[in-house]
Amino acid sequence: CDRLQELNIPPSVQCIGHSAFFRCKRLRSVTLPDCLTELAPWTFAECDSLLWITLPRSLTVIGNHCFHSCISPGGITFHEGVRSIGKYAFRRCSCLTSVKLPSCLTVIGVRAFEACNLDTHTQGQIRAINSKAL
Repeated sequence: CDRLQELNIPPSVQCIGHSAFFRCKRLRSVTLPDCLTELAPWTFAECDSLLWITLPRSLTVIGNHCFHSCISPGGITFHEGVRSIGKYAFRRCSCLTSVKLPSCLTVIGVRAFEACNLDTHTQGQIRAINSKAL
């Protein structure tokens, strides 16, 4: 994916597999379908040009290391369907400064937001916040 800059995932896709777009260094924008329920581990890890991604309302699972070392602009809002954020999911997303977590979120993995520059976060009824998650 050396030349991939923009990505539009087709509406029939419900899960994006392990490392599918790992180290796509020029990827700047991603459009995910409304029926997507899971982003597997390492899906967009080290896509350090990624500036724009909108998480669909249908998304329930964000896998381990999913956005590890991505550079994203400012903040992220998770829709109410997200139940699990995997370990290291947003680790080293240094431009990530604010996060709004959904009320149905039950698990935040180990170091999920480590090395981010979070000033604010809002959390719901989380049952498990693992070591150094925020």
